[in-house]
Amino acid sequence: MTDARSRREWLAAVGAATTAAAAGCASLDSTPIDEEREAPDVDPGAGDPTPQTIPPGVAQFRGSLERWGYYPDETVPDAVEEAWRIPEVNTGEHSAAKASAVPTPDGGVVLPGDTGDLLSITADGEVRWRGETNAGGRGIHGTPAVADGRAYVGAYDGVLYAFALDSGDLEWSTNLGGSIGSSPLYLDGELYVSVEFPDPEGRMFAVDAETGDVTWEEPQHRPTDHPHSSPAISLDAGRMVCGSNDGYLYCWSFPDLEFQWRFATDPPDFNDGEIKGPIATYDGAAFFGSWDFNVYRVDLATGEEDSVPHKASSANLT
Repeated sequence: MTDARSRREWLAAVGAATTAAAAGCASLDSTPIDEEREAPDVDPGAGDPTPQTIPPGVAQFRGSLERWGYYPDETVPDAVEEAWRIPEVNTGEHSAAKASAVPTPDGGVVLPGDTGDLLSITADGEVRWRGETNAGGRGIHGTPAVADGRAYVGAYDGVLYAFALDSGDLEWSTNLGGSIGSSPLYLDGELYVSVEFPDPEGRMFAVDAETGDVTWEEPQHRPTDHPHSSPAISLDAGRMVCGSNDGYLYCWSFPDLEFQWRFATDPPDFNDGEIKGPIATYDGAAFFGSWDFNVYRVDLATGEEDSVPHKASSANLT
C-alpha cells in the first residue's frame, strides 16, 4: 500500500484550498539552512544487516541507529528496592512520562520531564543541574541524545537544545517549528529529528551538532501531520525512515537524504492508522506498529510490505 492518500490528507487538501489565499504557508516557516551540508562519512550498503550500529561514545533513544532497544549485556535483577526519588518531574499538562533517561559517561543520567526541564542526576540521586527550556507545562516528550560532551533534546516549544554535560550550560538552541515530540538521532556530528507544525504539518531536519545550524530540511515538508515518531537509520540499506500521524511511513536515502517512498497503513473508520512509535530497522526492512492494529514489515528498498501484517490487541503501539 505505497503512496495512497489518507482520508485526513483529502480533508486537509480541501481545507487548504479554501484558506490558502488568506493564510499562506506562515505556519511552515522555520529556521533556514545555515550552511552547506557535509553528509556523514558513511557508505550506503556498508553496514552489517545483523549487528546493531551503536556509534562510539553515543547514548540515545533505543541505543542504536536502527532503534532496536536491545542491550544483550544487561541483566534484570530478581528484585529491586527504591534507593532515591526525585519529585515533580512530570507535573505539567501532560502528566505521563513519555521520554526515557539516558546514561552519561560519568555514571549518571539525564532525564527530561513534563516540567520542560532536563535534569542531570548522579548515580546517588543528586540533581547536578537543571537545563531549562521554554516549553513549560508542555514539556519534553522525546529522549535526549548524549554525545560530544552534550545532551541534545527537543522540547514541545519546537526548539532543539544542546546542554553541556559538565555544567548544564545551554550551548545552543535552534527553533525548528511548532513542537518536537520525537527523539533526535545522532550520527557523526549530525542530528536528525522530526518536527511538528500547527496546521497540522511536519518536517524532517538535519542539524549540525556542534553549532545548531540547520544543514538540511525536507523540501516537501515530509512527514506531514504531527510526526511523533522518531527516525531510524539503516546503514546496510542506505535508508532513513520515520512514521507520522497521517498513517504513512516515509523513507529517504542515506546519507544524501533524497526522498524515496512512503508506505500507507490500513486505517479503520475511526482513525488514520497513525504511526506514533519508533521505527526499528533490521535486515533490509522497517518494523513498526500502527493505530490500525497492525504490526508491519516493509522493505526498505522498495517501500512494499514484506509480509502479511500481524494484528495486535491494542491500537496504541509504541
